[in-house]
Amino acid sequence: MNSQNLFPNNGDASMNNGKLNIETSIWSPYLLRLVDTHYSSDMVYKFQIESDGLKIRQDDNVNYLFKTGGDFIVRNGNMLLGSEGGALFKLHIKNPTGGAAIGIERGGKKWRFDIEHNANRLYLGHTDNREVITFSKSGNVGIGTTTPDSRLTVKGKIHAEEIKVDLAVPAPDYVFKKDYNLISLEEVQQHINEKGHLPNIPSAKEFEENGIELGVMNMKLLEKIEELTLYFIELKKEINQLKKDKNEK
Repeated sequence: MNSQNLFPNNGDASMNNGKLNIETSIWSPYLLRLVDTHYSSDMVYKFQIESDGLKIRQDDNVNYLFKTGGDFIVRNGNMLLGSEGGALFKLHIKNPTGGAAIGIERGGKKWRFDIEHNANRLYLGHTDNREVITFSKSGNVGIGTTTPDSRLTVKGKIHAEEIKVDLAVPAPDYVFKKDYNLISLEEVQQHINEKGHLPNIPSAKEFEENGIELGVMNMKLLEKIEELTLYFIELKKEINQLKKDKNEK
């Protein structure tokens, strides 16, 4: 059944199949227009107030605005933000279902931010790899692992042009000080025979169990290089002395 009600003093109102159309002779289009046409022709809805606020249109762009004192602009996208409560941030996503807070999809592949149920960790994941990067509340970041135990924990290879390591141990120039206890080569040989590795260098088993701390290990290797330098100097002295003794005979 079709019916129509007219309000000639201030505007028109017409009712037809559940549609409502409100028009005004003072700057239009539109204060309000909702059209359904049963899920086709873009479903039309237009609201408009301007200078510069409200504006929800679909068929001639804009697609939401609500400005004037509080920004809210969405164009070509969806916004679905959690449960009840006041917004504390520019974008506040509260209690996302399943932990997935933000998702970006293209070509059937998805990137997503997930928050752990107790909010201790935040994950950046991909369709082909659920947890690519993990951010923990302690400030640790994991790549390829969900349990980072350092500021940056990487399970896999790292390719870098340069790495700078701040030293937590002293550089081994102490080797060249007069009071440095340089053990003899005989003592070095004895240690190798008994332990199977150089003095002050971890064993292969310790490396396998604990890994290598680059800063500490580089300083240990430099210590050995400086000790070798002292051995070579002593060896050179002995060779020169042997040559001298030979020439004097």
